[in-house]
Amino acid sequence: MTRTLRIETLAPPAPLAEVCDLSVFRDDRHRRLLADARDLMLDGHEPDALDTCFEALKLSPDSYEALALAGTLLAMLDDPKAAAVYTREAIRRCPGRPDAYYDLASTLLDLGRPGEALSFIETGLRLLDGREDELVDFMYSARVEALAVLGRFEEADAALAEGMERTGDAMQLLDAAREILDEHRRRPVLRVI
Repeated sequence: MTRTLRIETLAPPAPLAEVCDLSVFRDDRHRRLLADARDLMLDGHEPDALDTCFEALKLSPDSYEALALAGTLLAMLDDPKAAAVYTREAIRRCPGRPDAYYDLASTLLDLGRPGEALSFIETGLRLLDGREDELVDFMYSARVEALAVLGRFEEADAALAEGMERTGDAMQLLDAAREILDEHRRRPVLRVI
Protein backbone atom coordinates (compact mmCIF):
# COMPACT_ATOMS: atom_id res chain seq x y z
CA MET A 1 0.00 0.00 0.00
CA THR A 2 1.46 3.24 -1.11
CA ARG A 3 0.63 6.43 0.61
CA THR A 4 0.61 9.64 -1.26
CA LEU A 5 1.59 12.76 0.53
CA ARG A 6 -0.81 15.46 -0.39
CA ILE A 7 0.32 19.03 0.12
CA GLU A 8 -2.27 21.73 0.12
CA THR A 9 -1.23 25.23 -0.48
CA LEU A 10 -2.81 28.17 1.19
CA ALA A 11 -4.10 31.03 -0.82
CA PRO A 12 -1.36 33.52 -1.51
CA PRO A 13 -1.31 36.55 0.78
CA ALA A 14 -3.09 39.66 -0.40
CA PRO A 15 -0.97 41.93 -2.50
CA LEU A 16 0.63 44.73 -0.53
CA ALA A 17 -1.40 47.31 -2.46
CA GLU A 18 -4.65 45.80 -1.14
CA VAL A 19 -3.33 45.86 2.45
CA CYS A 20 -2.33 49.49 2.05
CA ASP A 21 -5.73 50.27 0.61
CA LEU A 22 -7.39 48.74 3.68
CA SER A 23 -5.20 50.83 5.95
CA VAL A 24 -5.99 53.96 3.96
CA PHE A 25 -9.69 53.08 4.02
CA ARG A 26 -9.67 52.68 7.81
CA ASP A 27 -7.78 55.96 8.32
CA ASP A 28 -10.18 57.83 6.02
CA ARG A 29 -13.21 56.29 7.71
CA HIS A 30 -11.78 57.21 11.12
CA ARG A 31 -11.26 60.84 10.05
CA ARG A 32 -14.76 61.05 8.57
CA LEU A 33 -16.32 59.66 11.73
CA LEU A 34 -14.45 62.20 13.87
CA ALA A 35 -15.53 65.04 11.57
CA ASP A 36 -19.12 63.80 11.77
CA ALA A 37 -18.90 63.58 15.57
CA ARG A 38 -17.61 67.16 15.79
CA ASP A 39 -20.39 68.38 13.49
CA LEU A 40 -23.01 66.57 15.58
CA MET A 41 -21.54 68.09 18.74
CA LEU A 42 -21.64 71.60 17.25
CA ASP A 43 -25.26 71.03 16.24
CA GLY A 44 -26.15 70.09 19.83
CA HIS A 45 -26.52 66.35 19.26
CA GLU A 46 -24.05 65.19 21.89
CA PRO A 47 -25.40 61.63 22.36
CA ASP A 48 -25.20 60.96 18.61
CA ALA A 49 -21.78 62.59 18.51
CA LEU A 50 -20.58 60.27 21.28
CA ASP A 51 -21.90 57.20 19.46
CA THR A 52 -20.08 58.31 16.32
CA CYS A 53 -16.92 58.97 18.31
CA PHE A 54 -17.10 55.45 19.76
CA GLU A 55 -17.37 54.09 16.20
CA ALA A 56 -14.15 55.98 15.39
CA LEU A 57 -12.50 54.45 18.46
CA LYS A 58 -13.41 50.97 17.22
CA LEU A 59 -11.35 51.68 14.11
CA SER A 60 -8.47 53.27 15.99
CA PRO A 61 -8.50 52.63 19.76
CA ASP A 62 -5.26 54.57 20.26
CA SER A 63 -6.45 57.73 18.53
CA TYR A 64 -5.69 60.80 20.64
CA GLU A 65 -8.34 62.81 18.79
CA ALA A 66 -11.08 60.24 19.36
CA LEU A 67 -10.17 59.72 23.03
CA ALA A 68 -10.04 63.47 23.71
CA LEU A 69 -13.33 64.07 21.88
CA ALA A 70 -14.99 61.24 23.80
CA GLY A 71 -13.80 62.85 27.03
CA THR A 72 -15.19 66.22 25.99
CA LEU A 73 -18.54 64.73 24.97
CA LEU A 74 -18.85 62.71 28.17
CA ALA A 75 -18.19 65.88 30.18
CA MET A 76 -20.88 67.67 28.17
CA LEU A 77 -23.26 64.78 28.91
CA ASP A 78 -22.61 65.16 32.65
CA ASP A 79 -20.56 62.01 33.09
CA PRO A 80 -17.34 63.50 34.52
CA LYS A 81 -15.99 60.18 35.81
CA ALA A 82 -16.10 58.61 32.35
CA ALA A 83 -14.82 61.87 30.85
CA ALA A 84 -11.80 61.73 33.14
CA VAL A 85 -11.05 58.13 32.10
CA TYR A 86 -11.04 58.96 28.39
CA THR A 87 -9.11 62.20 28.84
CA ARG A 88 -6.46 60.50 30.98
CA GLU A 89 -6.05 57.90 28.24
CA ALA A 90 -5.72 60.68 25.65
CA ILE A 91 -2.94 62.23 27.76
CA ARG A 92 -1.25 58.84 28.08
CA ARG A 93 -1.31 58.47 24.30
CA CYS A 94 -0.10 62.01 23.59
CA PRO A 95 1.45 63.63 26.70
CA GLY A 96 2.57 66.79 24.90
CA ARG A 97 -0.92 68.22 24.28
CA PRO A 98 -1.75 71.04 26.72
CA ASP A 99 -5.41 71.07 25.67
CA ALA A 100 -5.89 67.56 27.07
CA TYR A 101 -4.46 68.68 30.41
CA TYR A 102 -6.95 71.54 30.49
CA ASP A 103 -9.84 69.20 29.63
CA LEU A 104 -8.87 66.79 32.41
CA ALA A 105 -8.37 69.62 34.92
CA SER A 106 -11.77 71.06 34.05
CA THR A 107 -13.38 67.65 34.54
CA LEU A 108 -11.60 67.19 37.88
CA LEU A 109 -12.84 70.61 38.99
CA ASP A 110 -16.37 69.45 38.12
CA LEU A 111 -15.77 66.37 40.26
CA GLY A 112 -14.74 68.58 43.20
CA ARG A 113 -11.07 67.58 43.07
CA PRO A 114 -9.27 70.95 42.77
CA GLY A 115 -5.95 69.73 44.19
CA GLU A 116 -5.66 67.02 41.57
CA ALA A 117 -6.86 69.43 38.87
CA LEU A 118 -4.16 71.92 39.83
CA SER A 119 -1.35 69.48 39.06
CA PHE A 120 -2.71 68.92 35.54
CA ILE A 121 -3.15 72.67 35.05
CA GLU A 122 0.48 73.30 36.02
CA THR A 123 1.66 70.64 33.56
CA GLY A 124 -0.53 72.11 30.83
CA LEU A 125 0.79 75.61 31.49
CA ARG A 126 4.37 74.38 31.15
CA LEU A 127 3.47 72.81 27.81
CA LEU A 128 1.95 76.04 26.49
CA ASP A 129 5.38 77.56 25.90
CA GLY A 130 4.95 80.81 23.98
CA ARG A 131 1.47 79.98 22.77
CA GLU A 132 -0.89 82.95 22.61
CA ASP A 133 -4.46 81.75 22.07
CA GLU A 134 -7.64 81.05 23.98
CA LEU A 135 -6.12 77.97 25.65
CA VAL A 136 -3.90 80.32 27.68
CA ASP A 137 -7.03 82.02 29.03
CA PHE A 138 -8.67 78.65 29.74
CA MET A 139 -5.62 77.39 31.64
CA TYR A 140 -5.20 80.49 33.79
CA SER A 141 -8.93 80.63 34.52
CA ALA A 142 -8.89 77.01 35.69
CA ARG A 143 -5.79 77.69 37.76
CA VAL A 144 -7.44 80.66 39.50
CA GLU A 145 -10.58 78.61 40.13
CA ALA A 146 -8.67 75.64 41.58
CA LEU A 147 -6.61 77.88 43.86
CA ALA A 148 -9.72 79.79 45.00
CA VAL A 149 -11.59 76.58 45.82
CA LEU A 150 -8.54 75.43 47.80
CA GLY A 151 -8.57 78.72 49.73
CA ARG A 152 -5.14 79.73 48.42
CA PHE A 153 -6.21 83.28 47.67
CA GLU A 154 -2.80 84.94 47.41
CA GLU A 155 -1.68 82.37 44.84
CA ALA A 156 -5.00 82.80 43.01
CA ASP A 157 -4.45 86.59 42.90
CA ALA A 158 -0.96 86.05 41.49
CA ALA A 159 -2.26 83.57 38.89
CA LEU A 160 -4.99 86.02 37.89
CA ALA A 161 -2.46 88.84 37.47
CA GLU A 162 -0.12 86.58 35.48
CA GLY A 163 -2.97 85.41 33.26
CA MET A 164 -4.17 88.97 32.64
CA GLU A 165 -0.67 90.03 31.69
CA ARG A 166 -0.16 87.09 29.40
CA THR A 167 -3.51 87.45 27.61
CA GLY A 168 -3.48 91.24 27.51
CA ASP A 169 -6.61 91.40 29.67
CA ALA A 170 -8.62 90.50 26.56
CA MET A 171 -10.20 87.23 27.61
CA GLN A 172 -13.60 86.90 29.27
CA LEU A 173 -12.86 83.68 31.13
CA LEU A 174 -10.37 85.45 33.36
CA ASP A 175 -13.11 87.91 34.33
CA ALA A 176 -15.25 84.92 35.33
CA ALA A 177 -12.30 83.50 37.27
CA ARG A 178 -12.00 86.81 39.13
CA GLU A 179 -15.68 86.51 40.11
CA ILE A 180 -15.14 82.93 41.34
CA LEU A 181 -12.17 84.10 43.38
CA ASP A 182 -14.17 86.95 44.93
CA GLU A 183 -17.05 84.59 45.68
CA HIS A 184 -14.77 82.13 47.49
CA ARG A 185 -13.17 84.97 49.45
CA ARG A 186 -16.58 86.06 50.76
CA ARG A 187 -17.56 82.59 51.96
CA PRO A 188 -17.32 82.16 55.69
CA VAL A 189 -14.60 79.84 56.87
CA LEU A 190 -15.54 77.36 59.57
CA ARG A 191 -12.80 76.70 62.05
CA VAL A 192 -12.74 73.77 64.41
CA ILE A 193 -11.70 74.81 67.89
